[in-house]
Amino acid sequence: MTVATYEQALDGLRAAYGETVRLVRSLPGEDFSAPTRCAGWSVADLLFHGMLDAQRALVALTTRADDAPDRDAVSYWRDYPPGAEASAGPHAQFVRRSAAAYATPESLVGHATSLFEAAVRAASAAESTGRIRTQGHVLTVPDFLATLVLEAVVHRLDMPTPVTTSTAAMAVTEPVLAALARTTRPHGMSPDLFALLATGRDRPDEDDRALLGPAAARMPVLG
Repeated sequence: MTVATYEQALDGLRAAYGETVRLVRSLPGEDFSAPTRCAGWSVADLLFHGMLDAQRALVALTTRADDAPDRDAVSYWRDYPPGAEASAGPHAQFVRRSAAAYATPESLVGHATSLFEAAVRAASAAESTGRIRTQGHVLTVPDFLATLVLEAVVHRLDMPTPVTTSTAAMAVTEPVLAALARTTRPHGMSPDLFALLATGRDRPDEDDRALLGPAAARMPVLG
């Protein structure tokens, strides 16, 4: 399922990475050790994890794939079912140790900013109808960008400082979560709350369940 055009996905990525950069630049140094909604990870850990996505994007967007796509913006997430915790296992240890190795939060933010900006530049230069290979799968460029947008949006929502997600980023993210949940966001529920419930960051309360109806039993849809 294609949820966005190349232009929409690119705008979403630019907005999502830009929001993350603005957020972490505004945080005092002590906040980088604060916990996030991603269990077991601090702000610094989560930021480094996001940097790895941007780094992966730089490789994928400059390496053309000739095979037919075997995943799209929705089916890509089959490999990340509910209960799959990114903050556990060898990857988590690598992330924590790497994030802790930065001399200051400012140096971490500086590196993150350069990678996010480079990823957006690479996405801007990518062939809009091209295909890329990542994590053992082939996706079209728009679908790949949509996966990056969703991950950036969710992890920005994981941060302890509340902000409202931009329309451009959520316009790419929400259709993916809605497709996975086999529903649409209920009228009266904010896009950010829908994303938090769909990814298991929040649990639906009585009011949420009333709004979601049968879809409440399918939450979360993503690990």
